[in-house]
Amino acid sequence: MGHPASVHLYFLADRFQGFLIKHHATNLAVSKLETVETWVMPKKVFKIASPPSDFGRLQFSEVGTDWDAKERLFRNFGGLLGPMDEPVGMQKWGKGPNVTVTVIWVDPINVIAATYDILIESTAEFTHYKPPLNLPLRPGVWTVKILHHWVPVAETKFLVAPLTFSNRQPIKPGISK
Repeated sequence: MGHPASVHLYFLADRFQGFLIKHHATNLAVSKLETVETWVMPKKVFKIASPPSDFGRLQFSEVGTDWDAKERLFRNFGGLLGPMDEPVGMQKWGKGPNVTVTVIWVDPINVIAATYDILIESTAEFTHYKPPLNLPLRPGVWTVKILHHWVPVAETKFLVAPLTFSNRQPIKPGISK
């Protein structure tokens, strides 16, 4: 019922495990208000192309905000993105020869929002790039595709949640003239 009473980031051995969300709910069996705590872990959506290409250097790809290049992690642990955020694409690589891949950002209505090439050095472990996307971002599920010689290698998806509040005030539908 209503808004969560509290939301906490849950870490185990310095690794983010998810959110602990405390909220109130009515137990219909006994008609009483109860406090419930839920453990919620964001799902990372990364998949290798099917059928897999013969390009095997890519190990993982993710999108987020607040990338910490030194620690090699996103400081926005929950991966929550809104229309005014500037996402960063990160890729983790295995060792291999120098190669160039193409990265394509596709918005929720299947419009290509950005595309660029990345040169991956033979010793590179991580690459990251903040594409020049037009803000506000279209709410919905975005896709980042990675191609090698125009053959799909993998893709990752991320959600841009619509704004419901701005400056701590609820956004209400306006009347257009």
